[in-house]
Amino acid sequence: MASEVVNILEFMDHLRKEGLVIVHRSQLLTDKDVERKELLKRKELTLTEIVRAEFFPGITDTETLRKWCLSGKIKGWRRMGNRYMVLTSELKRMVYGE
Repeated sequence: MASEVVNILEFMDHLRKEGLVIVHRSQLLTDKDVERKELLKRKELTLTEIVRAEFFPGITDTETLRKWCLSGKIKGWRRMGNRYMVLTSELKRMVYGE
């Protein structure tokens, strides 16, 4: 297999003409990705935090998540007064399969 030499200036000019750039993967994270990453560092999250961070696309209210807790779909949770707290380990299991 023959190797091919590419002129870096031509390559960079081609990228520029096509409107393309090379960036580090960490720069591609959206604000929601960064928010989720920070939230997952904590031990547990409220249902409101889970909805706002859009861990479950399409879930726009805490009532659905509350029902999931009560039905057993979400297993790692506890109730603090009228606040439901979900363990981040449970959230990772459900969202990311960890």
